[in-house]
Amino acid sequence: MDKIKLKQRIKLSLAISILIIILAIVIFRIVSYGVQGEDEMPFELSKITVVSTAEGISNEDKEERWNLNINQNNDIYISLKKNEKFSDAKIKNIVIEDINISNNSNIGNICTYMPNSTGERIITNSEETKFEESLTYRGASQTDYKNLEIGNQGGTILFRVSNNNVAQYISNDDEEIRHDGTLIGKTDVKYEDLKFNVQFNLIISMKDKSYKGTINLEMPCGDIVTQGTCNIEKTDFSDVIFKRI
Repeated sequence: MDKIKLKQRIKLSLAISILIIILAIVIFRIVSYGVQGEDEMPFELSKITVVSTAEGISNEDKEERWNLNINQNNDIYISLKKNEKFSDAKIKNIVIEDINISNNSNIGNICTYMPNSTGERIITNSEETKFEESLTYRGASQTDYKNLEIGNQGGTILFRVSNNNVAQYISNDDEEIRHDGTLIGKTDVKYEDLKFNVQFNLIISMKDKSYKGTINLEMPCGDIVTQGTCNIEKTDFSDVIFKRI
């Protein structure tokens, strides 16, 4: 009788031990996923390129030679490449959403813009191209900014984050001006006054699954006041965690 009870206790102890190990593995995977996110996705970030500059917009009915409102523009190019392990995968759409601005000096008015559907310039700061809540690129045979399409086997999307009316330049000088960041240098606004952070969610969707990650970028990407135009290329995405949604 004692031997039977002993065997039962041993079996119960083994069962409890196995259950604890299984629970520990599950908890570890959940915690690990929360920290590291997806190990592999059908489509992954390959690079983000940011081009920062400025431009002057002429005021109507001006009396001076130069009477300009200055916009500080940041064009963001996000490139995706296909993971060849997922040979049948196709991009359904790419979404930019939940844009949040922080550490702004409260100079100007920050807005987001999509590419033009018409016109020679890819992006302009207009009411027709402004978006607020989200921006969607549809998967297509090839990338086409103007039609908000990205190649379904990988490609690049583009949008702009602008700080409008950061300064005003008024002058009767006969000298020509450059429509870039050096125009801000002719005013009292400094490079430190222009800095802000932009955070947004990037959703990569296929037919049967979607992944979401959060991206943080500092704007402008360099000292445009002295350099005029700056650009950076980000290829390290260890700070971007994608999860299934």
